[in-house]
Amino acid sequence: MVSEQVCRAGVRLAQGRTLAHLQAVHATLLFLLEDVHLRTWRPTAHTTPESPEWVVTHLTAYYAFVTANLGGKPPALPGEYVRAHDSMFGPGGAAVRTPRPSTSPRTERSPAIMLRRMRRGFATMLRAGENLTPSQVLLPPAGAMAEYAPDRLACLERAAWHEGWHTAHLAAIRRARGLPPAF
Repeated sequence: MVSEQVCRAGVRLAQGRTLAHLQAVHATLLFLLEDVHLRTWRPTAHTTPESPEWVVTHLTAYYAFVTANLGGKPPALPGEYVRAHDSMFGPGGAAVRTPRPSTSPRTERSPAIMLRRMRRGFATMLRAGENLTPSQVLLPPAGAMAEYAPDRLACLERAAWHEGWHTAHLAAIRRARGLPPAF
């Protein structure tokens, strides 16, 4: 029989590898986004998935969603991000709700602020994943991810997959804009 200590060590190892993978994919995404011009914030209803603004706002909302499913406290999202939910995830999808969303239009206009918000959301999600104990890693998600993730480790795995999907998405956006290959 395997000892409880060995099981915890295995869970910690899986958690650490998943978090490292998530960070590596995120670094690649940021690298691909580095020289892509972002326009000022426009509500997602006026952008398409072929725009980098859509990718940035979609990921920002997704990080909040995953953080909540890990049992963490996501940062409040601006009202436009919350209202754009259906166009980013589809009706009835991964709802992101915040008790008091920020509604200041000034904070939603700058590409630099959009990127800072995205980075802060990623860091918050990563911390929530790092702070899980081995027994918490194996708990069911604290939200709607339970439909497709059996536990919180799977939430982190799905987040890494999702980040990779949008890394390829950004590579296609770069190609469509005539930017040189990044690798």
